[in-house]
Amino acid sequence: MRHENKSGGGTLHSGMRDALRRGTTAWTKTAALALATLLAAALIAGCGGGKEKAAQVDVDPEYRSEINLWRIQRQEAATNEDGLLTPIGLFWVTQKAHFLGSGGRSGMRLPNGPPSLGMLQQSGKRLFFRPESNVAVTVDGVPARGSIELRDDTYGEPTIIGFDEGKGQMRLVRSGGRVAVQVKHAYAAARTQFKGLDFWPIDPAWKIKATYVPHPPGKTLEVVAVTGLTEIVRNPGYVQFQRGESTYKLDVLDVGTPDWLLIFADMTSGHDSYGQGRYIDLPRVASQGPITVDLNRAYNPPSGFTSYTTAILAPRDNRLDFAVTAGEKRYGGKPQPQPAQ
Repeated sequence: MRHENKSGGGTLHSGMRDALRRGTTAWTKTAALALATLLAAALIAGCGGGKEKAAQVDVDPEYRSEINLWRIQRQEAATNEDGLLTPIGLFWVTQKAHFLGSGGRSGMRLPNGPPSLGMLQQSGKRLFFRPESNVAVTVDGVPARGSIELRDDTYGEPTIIGFDEGKGQMRLVRSGGRVAVQVKHAYAAARTQFKGLDFWPIDPAWKIKATYVPHPPGKTLEVVAVTGLTEIVRNPGYVQFQRGESTYKLDVLDVGTPDWLLIFADMTSGHDSYGQGRYIDLPRVASQGPITVDLNRAYNPPSGFTSYTTAILAPRDNRLDFAVTAGEKRYGGKPQPQPAQ
């Protein structure tokens, strides 16, 4: 957080890419908002969001419907068959060959899937996967056999190896210069035991009017991932906004997705919200000017649901010295105090 206190202080300093952003089916806006109004309360209450009490402030009905629709989309992102709750393994590629499967002889052992899925093999800087002869797989949805060259997620979408009749997926992900195999499965325990999402009450006061200020082209930022490795991420600019007597600046990240990404931590982090910060999507803009930062749309990164991810965390300066009681709460509820030893 870069925090400029107008009451006399100077500048103070304190303290993707997993694809998350999934839309619903192609509804018209009017129909979608109407459906959100009808379904959101039942859906969110049934999946853990029922703790939200009636808002104590006036909320425009259309805005409430838009946020409720977004919450439905977040539920879908968590619960669909290749969503946030489906990773079952993250394995670093450290040898020339690795065997994958649920059997005891597999070095990369999976909790779901066939006993012997296949072999991952390195050849120079290239990686290949050879499935077992009796295992049916697909490559980006197309049936395939024999040796398959894999691309990671450095320059776009990685190769997706489907298995177990489409219930399982395997892909290569890169973090801090290292490559790992991430495996997902529709029958992952986290998905079958989904606890539901919880949110703070909708409050338009958290729809912040900010200014986007661009950096010179080519600027990057070092950001730590949940793996503990450092990523170099494009940093096109920052957003600046006023709260009370203070001005705050938060760095914006370009992780190659349609929207820019804003990652922040605040005084709720590690308490009612995820300890490593939350994400907000921001529309890309071409030049300096006004931009809205809607904290009612703050959401948990993939690492808020599973450890089998390479999600990046809040940049060092994107730490706010106040509590953002808006958006998505910590998955699974507030941490419980540990008994004395």
